[in-house]
Amino acid sequence: MNYKFLKVSRYYSDYLEYFYKKYQNIPENYNSHLQLILNDFFSYGDSFLRYLGELGNETHEIIYNDKRLQEKWAYQNDVNMKRDWQKNILFEQIRIVKPDVIYWNTFIDDNFLKYIKDEFPGIRINFTQTGVKIKDYKYYQKFDFIISCLKSQVNDFNLKTKDAYFIKHGFHPLILNKIKGNKRNVDFSFFGSIVSGDGYHNKRAKYLRYLIKKTPLEIYSSFKNPTFIEHSRQFAKKIIKPTFSALEKMGFSDYFFPEKIKFNRIKNWENSKERIQLTNNIEKNINRPVYGLDMFQKIANSKISFNIHIDEAGNKAANMRMYEVTGVGTCLLTDWKEDLKEYFEPDYEIVTYKSKGEILEKVKFLLDNPKEREKIALNGQKRTLKDHTLKKRIEKVNEIILEYL
Repeated sequence: MNYKFLKVSRYYSDYLEYFYKKYQNIPENYNSHLQLILNDFFSYGDSFLRYLGELGNETHEIIYNDKRLQEKWAYQNDVNMKRDWQKNILFEQIRIVKPDVIYWNTFIDDNFLKYIKDEFPGIRINFTQTGVKIKDYKYYQKFDFIISCLKSQVNDFNLKTKDAYFIKHGFHPLILNKIKGNKRNVDFSFFGSIVSGDGYHNKRAKYLRYLIKKTPLEIYSSFKNPTFIEHSRQFAKKIIKPTFSALEKMGFSDYFFPEKIKFNRIKNWENSKERIQLTNNIEKNINRPVYGLDMFQKIANSKISFNIHIDEAGNKAANMRMYEVTGVGTCLLTDWKEDLKEYFEPDYEIVTYKSKGEILEKVKFLLDNPKEREKIALNGQKRTLKDHTLKKRIEKVNEIILEYL
């Protein structure tokens, strides 16, 4: 059975800014413009369109927060740009595509999805993905199923709310046709986010603080230290929330309080989270992030690339960087996980660590022994191209979709 598939994505605003600085000659045609973005291989690139298409499905992708791209579609399809242009254009695109399946690779609010379902009853499946700390499982109840790269998350979903399936990340082999070899002119690199908050990158920040002082690590990240105002807000919430909660319990009225600190408003405040802060000296040494093919080229030029999972992953391996690094043929140094052997063979296809001290030892060994390092890198690449391609992952997603049709 074949179906009409639509992937709706929201791209990082930082990436879109990066893309439009890199590519000055943007095609006039919407489809050519979209393909240029997908050919940069940011995130999964064109993998869903390509591999579901190879299975005989009609496939479409919309990057619905890219204003330049969406304005072009609207102009070429005589759609008026209204105040809420994102939802307005997306609605018209869905009306024209008439999909059977929508993959919401973005946040979508309850009311808008309900409106889409009511207006287009021919849509048979709405699904989404996640791989970060979940604060509200109720949000996911509106989807038919969820995919996640975190095993623990899949188990939680199946117990609490909706059907969920474990889908690993993977690598797009066509990237190898786009990058220009490997110069190996970067000794030790890290690419990724440094995000504050429970379940995110607190451990990562501690390790990077240490490594940038002790190793030739080059960090490529959009990280910025919190501003004075952000610090002040965090401090105020730490003080105000427990104080006002205590006043409410004691029977005090909030009648004369400003609206922003009424008791019912304070209850909904998120727990104040410590903002990650690096010293100014370290922050100055963080390189601007690179995205898409530029990132893959920079990884390929690295002798060793460092990986450390999001805190939410716990003791399970999960993230995308494992496949991106090994896929381009660079030696991966990653944090040890109890199920890592299901993905790669340690010390043969990748290198692992359990402590900061072990990282220092292994970085020194790998830099001092280039033949051994390149042997591990090649073995890792062979494994990824054999077992961890996006084609394999998306074929599994196709099997799940067919179960629901």
